[in-house]
Amino acid sequence: KTMCMEGFRCVSRIGRFGKNHHGEVDPAAGKAVPDPLVPEYEWNCPGEGQVWKSDEFVHGTHGDQCNVEKYPHDCLCISRGSSDAVTNLLEGEERV
Repeated sequence: KTMCMEGFRCVSRIGRFGKNHHGEVDPAAGKAVPDPLVPEYEWNCPGEGQVWKSDEFVHGTHGDQCNVEKYPHDCLCISRGSSDAVTNLLEGEERV
């Protein structure tokens, strides 16, 4: 498990985990994404207990875990105030 440092927040790739990163993690959600390689992220990552977390992510090869060895950018800890981070509102959804 990776814990984000204070002042950082976890984001996970939509192409791998789909959208709506709240509540329980759905391991099949990413299969519905038209382009799995799209480099767009949403706040929160799959954490322990198969729920979305804002400050941690779990590693592994299951669909509800960040596979950091095969896809090193599946889940990232970023500073919300980072000078090179950009968020966009697209059809009512915030994209990182």
